[in-house]
Amino acid sequence: MYAEGVSPTWIAALFALPGTDPDFAFADVSDAGGIRTYFQAPGMGGGVAIADFDGDGDVDLFVPNRQGVADQLYRNRGDGTFDEVAAEVGLASFGHSRAALWVDVDGDHDLDLVVARDGFVAGDADPPRHSLQLFLQTPEGSFANATVGSGLEGPLHAGKGTHVGGLAAGDFDRDGYLDLFFAQWQGPSYLFRNTGLGTFVDVSTPSGVGELLGTNWAPLFCDVDRDGWEDLFVATDFFPNRLWRNRGDGTFEDVAASAGVDDAWNDMGAAFGDYDNDGDLDLYVTNVTDDFVGVKRHNVLYANRAETGTLVFDEVAEAAGVADGFWGWGATFLDANRDGLLDLAATNGTDGAPWSTDPSRFFLNRGGAPVVFAEVSAQVGFADELIGSGLAAADLDRDGRLDLVHAARRERPNAPGALRVLKNVGNGSDEEHYLVVQPRMPGPNRFAIGALVRVTVGGTTQTRLISAGTSFLSQEPAEAVFAWEGPSTTALVEIEWPGGGAKSVPGVAADQVIEILL
Repeated sequence: MYAEGVSPTWIAALFALPGTDPDFAFADVSDAGGIRTYFQAPGMGGGVAIADFDGDGDVDLFVPNRQGVADQLYRNRGDGTFDEVAAEVGLASFGHSRAALWVDVDGDHDLDLVVARDGFVAGDADPPRHSLQLFLQTPEGSFANATVGSGLEGPLHAGKGTHVGGLAAGDFDRDGYLDLFFAQWQGPSYLFRNTGLGTFVDVSTPSGVGELLGTNWAPLFCDVDRDGWEDLFVATDFFPNRLWRNRGDGTFEDVAASAGVDDAWNDMGAAFGDYDNDGDLDLYVTNVTDDFVGVKRHNVLYANRAETGTLVFDEVAEAAGVADGFWGWGATFLDANRDGLLDLAATNGTDGAPWSTDPSRFFLNRGGAPVVFAEVSAQVGFADELIGSGLAAADLDRDGRLDLVHAARRERPNAPGALRVLKNVGNGSDEEHYLVVQPRMPGPNRFAIGALVRVTVGGTTQTRLISAGTSFLSQEPAEAVFAWEGPSTTALVEIEWPGGGAKSVPGVAADQVIEILL
């Protein structure tokens, strides 16, 4: 079945183009799906937070909007359409919202919401509006503003030029409760420890990760060295990136230089993914592709060469064919053509020529040793010339194909933006299979944030990270989507749980969504 507004004739014609290699394409089904007008906050972009907030099996979309425009919550109806229900459930706030994160703050096994706002607006008369807002989900499925007394209410020290850089959650102290990192550009960044009582304590200074004035963008939690403690990567503009290694005693040390991920370009969006299927997580970071005072800048792909307990990355973007991303922002790894290899999508652009008409980029993983990618943006329908920022992948219609949600705007100030739902329409073989794994735990970290999920079919193992916060100002669901080609209809699923322990489940049937409990 094709969604309303998607032409099978158009899709067939696309696949028939001479030289076209992909067997899929993205079709914009936003209008047919009920997506309304979107106003992105002025500045350098906005994001989208994707999760199944109501537990009905379909993932939903929270979309921050600018000052004076209500934030949007799109409840997925499971039939390719969405209902906008923010006002109905108590999330239609009118702040200068920039990013959001679904996270179970109080450990009651439902998803709460943290919304980040800033005062990055033109004109001295505009007052700063920097804040974090905490909305706790009630047993009835609505949300109550619990910011006051939560420890997130501030004061957040920032000036008029300060911009939300990103949100990420992870259990850095292994007490079972998810902690929060709030990055800012042109302002301080904060690490908040979750007390387990529905409140947070600012531990930015004693932990070592707080910076009085930083230019930080995307933060990502991940146990990079696989020592059982979650580390923190922060993409940093103008200055070296940060890779905060978790010492396991409540403090971090910056090991970006020794790990080889400390380039000092315009690092903005970031994503972890095992693109070479060697069992560890590699890192893609977006930049500005340009020659600047004789120094060539571009997106970077850090291939993970580490052994357990070490941190070593090689920068291979040019050799792999994924360096040229124009003025990059959001990026995500996804296996779009279901061949068992992670591809890359990246969006870009900013005001002013030549950047305002940068086409989005899609890089198809062709495999090999070393792996190389082919740039196929136009062939797959992801070559728009909007000014893109937030980008996230999710299986929105539960067909086993990863779709994209794209937050973008046009060059005109204060013009309506473009929130695009891009359906992945495939033309693959009958031997394409998929598996969506949802690891779930007892205790407060119900959604297993920080887990590694592996699926092995036919001697090939794929690895995915369960995270809260990725790309640029965005979030993807707490589930792992796998695919493969071939006759095998069963898989071995292995999960490395956050904080320690593992589980192996052989003979898992393909072509389903499965919840696996610790």
